[in-house]
Amino acid sequence: TTDPAGSAAVGLAGIRCVQFHDPPLRCYVCQDAGRGVAGDVVDRITDPFFTTRREEGGTGLGLSVSLNIVKEHGGAMRFDSREGAGTTVTVTLPARAL
Repeated sequence: TTDPAGSAAVGLAGIRCVQFHDPPLRCYVCQDAGRGVAGDVVDRITDPFFTTRREEGGTGLGLSVSLNIVKEHGGAMRFDSREGAGTTVTVTLPARAL
């Protein structure tokens, strides 16, 4: 759905994503209500080959690659998470990069 201010929200399988324009940035925020990430781990989740899900087939490359793509476009990613309480990921990109 999109509101008149240009933000959009999508909810799917327990994940809520919102996008909005905050000149000169375009912001994307995704939240889940999953198991979250412990505080001592959240700072490492974008490290290449770091994974908390090795037994489930995780390679530890997804967030590392994603962060590099976002940075190549002049953006940033921020992760806010609490163990047992889900995670919020915020991606900001310069509006010109879109």
